[in-house]
Amino acid sequence: MIRNILKPCYNQQFLGIIRSYTTAVDKASLSKLRKKTGIAFMNCRKALEKFDNDIDKAEQWLLKEAQKEGWAKATKLQGRPMSQGLVGVVSDNQRATVVEINCETDFVSKNEKFQDLVSKVASGCHRYFMAAPTSTQICLPKDKLDALDVGNSQSVSDLVALMVGNVGENLSARTVTHVGVTPNSHLETYVHSTGSNVEVDGCRMGKYAVLLDISQNTDGSEEVVAMETMAKQLCQHILGLKPSTVGDFENDKPLGYSEEVKSLGATDDKLQADAENKPLADTDDKLQADKEDNSPKDSDNESDDSDYENDLEETSSKINEDETRLVFQEFLYNPEMVVGEFLKENRATVNKFARFECGEERSTES
Repeated sequence: MIRNILKPCYNQQFLGIIRSYTTAVDKASLSKLRKKTGIAFMNCRKALEKFDNDIDKAEQWLLKEAQKEGWAKATKLQGRPMSQGLVGVVSDNQRATVVEINCETDFVSKNEKFQDLVSKVASGCHRYFMAAPTSTQICLPKDKLDALDVGNSQSVSDLVALMVGNVGENLSARTVTHVGVTPNSHLETYVHSTGSNVEVDGCRMGKYAVLLDISQNTDGSEEVVAMETMAKQLCQHILGLKPSTVGDFENDKPLGYSEEVKSLGATDDKLQADAENKPLADTDDKLQADKEDNSPKDSDNESDDSDYENDLEETSSKINEDETRLVFQEFLYNPEMVVGEFLKENRATVNKFARFECGEERSTES
């Protein structure tokens, strides 16, 4: 009698175990689920057994469990340094979005799943920004970036947690920036990678990126550098020389001009003026004495001129190295001129730019 009462309980308890042994996992479904999720074969097999080879239900369950595991790992790994990663750029005509996602090692940054994460986050953020027209530069603070819905009711932080569960490293979506330009401007996007170029679903990735808003006022008759060529050269210049602002070439002065260059120039002008205003010798003896002294004086003057030129050259070098305004920096492609002169020659104007370097230290974090 007692045995008959407990019989249904035994049946329910062991039903799942019996099913797991009797359900044959379809190999094609297992391979597809593994490829789709990137989760270990053992877990994929368990999911297919649990849901009788229903791939959709198995995938949903796997992702949910992986996300739970990822959140747990993310909590444990929080605080570990992340100096590696990628910046991803998605552009669409006059608009572009850049995201930076950090990881601990370069090995993970080369992982296809990590690159897929960067692509999903960048594309999701770009769709969010494209919903509202803008011709300005927008940067979201980190808390809003983490909470941003990038599709399928998943936030950026959800996707990051899922990837943490897969790779076992601390990851973080660090920044997102969106730039829009007016119809009269050209938006150039430049991505530089230390290895081979990477692109996933229209998202270009690398260690560095530059967004440049530039315009050119020409009727086509002047002989100027083509917009695309000029924009690319300027992006490479910005990447290499790290300017922080554009600067005003017409109204501002180069760094150190008023204190050092101008003072050197004033001293030279004063010497010239004194020489021109010197009264003439009244006697032949004085003229003869001047002639006799000419040789050593000329030598001294040559030495003085040389010293002045060296001082001026050193000062110019110092200015160029310290200068953070784009228009006053020596142009990377022609050191004989500054960027402002190059722009003026080609009737162009840099309206704004943004430079990104993965893992770059910042004084403040959003």
